[in-house]
Amino acid sequence: MPSPARVILDKRLDERVDSMLKNDLINELENFHKQYNLERLKYNKEVDYSKGVFQSIGLKEFHSYLMLEDEKKWNIIGKKKLQLAVKSLKTATKRYSRLQFRTIMNRYIRIPDIKKVPPIFKLDCSNMEKWKENVEFTALSIVKDYIDGNDLYTLTYLPMDREEPHPNRFQDGEYYCDICQRIFVGQYQWSIHYASKGHRRQLYKLKLKDLHKKMVMIGKPQKKDINNVDEDEDENLLKLLL
Repeated sequence: MPSPARVILDKRLDERVDSMLKNDLINELENFHKQYNLERLKYNKEVDYSKGVFQSIGLKEFHSYLMLEDEKKWNIIGKKKLQLAVKSLKTATKRYSRLQFRTIMNRYIRIPDIKKVPPIFKLDCSNMEKWKENVEFTALSIVKDYIDGNDLYTLTYLPMDREEPHPNRFQDGEYYCDICQRIFVGQYQWSIHYASKGHRRQLYKLKLKDLHKKMVMIGKPQKKDINNVDEDEDENLLKLLL
C-alpha cells in the first residue's frame, strides 16, 4: 500500500506526462525520430537504445508507435500503441522518481557517522496552496542560514534524522577510488562502484590516454578519439590506437 505522499507524487507525475503531451510531445518525438533515422540510414547504423540520448525517458517507450507509417498511426492499432507508450512513459517516470528517492536515502540518510554529508531537509510540498509557506520560504531560510555560516542543526526546521544502515552495508572503513576520485564507505558500496560501467569507462579512458602518450613519443598516429570510445568495446579497446 503506497504512502499518502507517494500517492500525491504519482498523481503529479502522471499529470506532468499529460502536460507534456498537451505541449506537443508527440510531434517533437516524431521530428527527432525522422531526423535521427535519416542520419542513421546515411551511415548504416543500427538503433541502440542503451546509449546516448535513447537512455533518457520518453524515447524507448514510443519506439513501436514511431515506427508505424503515418497513416497507420491513426487507426486502431496506432491508437493502442500510443496509449501503451503513454502508459509506459508514466510508469518509467514514476520508477525513476523512486530511484531518485532511494539514491538520496542510501547516500545521505542511511549512512554511519563516519561519512560526512550535508544535512538533508525534507519539505512538505503536498499542498500546492501552501507552497510559499511550506516550501519556498523554508528553503530560502535554510539557504540564507547556510550562506551566513549558521549551524544548520540548530534551526527551527531540523534536517532529516539519520537512519540505521543495513549491518552488512558499511564494513572495513572507507575506500577511495583514485580513478574516479570518489570516496566510498564499506565493502558493499565499493564493490558496487568497482563493477559499475562508469568506473570501467574512466579506467579505459586512462589506459587509452596512457597508451596514446607512449605512441606520441614514438611518432605513431592515433586512429580514434580516445574521448569518444565506447566502453562496451572492452575486448578490442586498447587495439583501437594500434
